[in-house]
Amino acid sequence: MRPPRSAVEDPQGALLQIALARLVDKQHPLVRLARVNVDTTVMEKNVRHPTDARPRDRAREKLEKQARSEGIRLRQSYLRVGKQTLSMQSRYAHAQQFKRARKATRRLKTVLGRVIHDVQRKASNPSPELQNLLVHAQRLHAQKRTDKGKLYSLHEPSLDCISKGKAQKLMRVRLQSSPLATTGKGGWLLAAKAHPGNPYDGHTLTSTLQQITDLVGRAPDHAFVDMGYRVHGYEGPTTVNVDKRRRGKTPKNTRRWMERRAATEPTSEPPAQWRLLSQQFNIDYGSREARGARPYAPA
Repeated sequence: MRPPRSAVEDPQGALLQIALARLVDKQHPLVRLARVNVDTTVMEKNVRHPTDARPRDRAREKLEKQARSEGIRLRQSYLRVGKQTLSMQSRYAHAQQFKRARKATRRLKTVLGRVIHDVQRKASNPSPELQNLLVHAQRLHAQKRTDKGKLYSLHEPSLDCISKGKAQKLMRVRLQSSPLATTGKGGWLLAAKAHPGNPYDGHTLTSTLQQITDLVGRAPDHAFVDMGYRVHGYEGPTTVNVDKRRRGKTPKNTRRWMERRAATEPTSEPPAQWRLLSQQFNIDYGSREARGARPYAPA
């Protein structure tokens, strides 16, 4: 069930205050702050699978459209050529005719380079929108398949692509990583903080535990983390229990709480599905009047 929007938009709302009062109460049978589970999730973006062919054709299309809107008459329009070449590249790749697919990809790169040079010659003083498109188009034109820090989307230049490690989904295009902290019992979400880039999990532990302390007024006694937090460098009152492959000498009580780390998954997945942690389509929703919709009638 999706939480009320007021609880997300107003952190100091009445609903959150009631929840914190129940958290701090040690007599509550379901929720306790003594032990927390900390894990890192990824805010996945709803974009196409990263390839080299489609972003190049998209950059060519946007450049031509912006140039026409500014009154720049280009030497040639590659609308039909780009559409046909992109379609054939996808079909060649699907048929495992990779030599022909690579040839179509090179053709799209050549077409993008021609449009970039044509715009640069005829736009002596480009507008900020056109200049921004030119920068991204040049970056797409110059990057190679094995480069690091590639540009995957024109509307979200800060996107990264990391390996998923699963057979059904080898790659995951995401904006930033976000460590989440939940209570060991009850599954209450205590902390969520976004970190751009691809930081090491252990380096985000200090800020996560500090966020819990600032929110509820006290630090947890124990934090249970996976092996990605082995070199965390945390120095504070909370005891960090890092999981390990062989738990032979681990006390039975501690081992039981370590096994409850899997309870973090049901808490971390729904926020990504509700799109509360990231902007999936990069749309400024704003007010209903700004979107052209009729305003709500007063009750």
